[in-house]
Amino acid sequence: MKKARLLTGLLALSLALATAPAVMAQEEEAAFDPSSIPEVNQDEALIAYLAMEEELLAAGVTEEDIGAATDWLAGEAANIPAAQRDEMLAASMLADRDGGDDEFGKAEEDELIGGDDDEE
Repeated sequence: MKKARLLTGLLALSLALATAPAVMAQEEEAAFDPSSIPEVNQDEALIAYLAMEEELLAAGVTEEDIGAATDWLAGEAANIPAAQRDEMLAASMLADRDGGDDEFGKAEEDELIGGDDDEE
């Protein structure tokens, strides 16, 4: 009787292991697609992700670790209260507006605004 139970248990385990890849494949097919929401533009979502990826690389995260880093960041962001998240975003926007890096340096911007000196 014990042999039959053991054999049945091993068969059930092997069946579960054999079907695991198929179950995992089904889960991957049902992955979230932001473009399924009408208000979300897929191109903008990809641009935002690529910008985040560039920031992570610049911060020293290796390409192999980007997936783990984004998973960790998603978990951390889920724990931030909405009010604190709004404050963080507002502070980020102010920093970008006031002193963020842009295409032109301050001297180049002043030069362009100053006008042409050739007219004198």
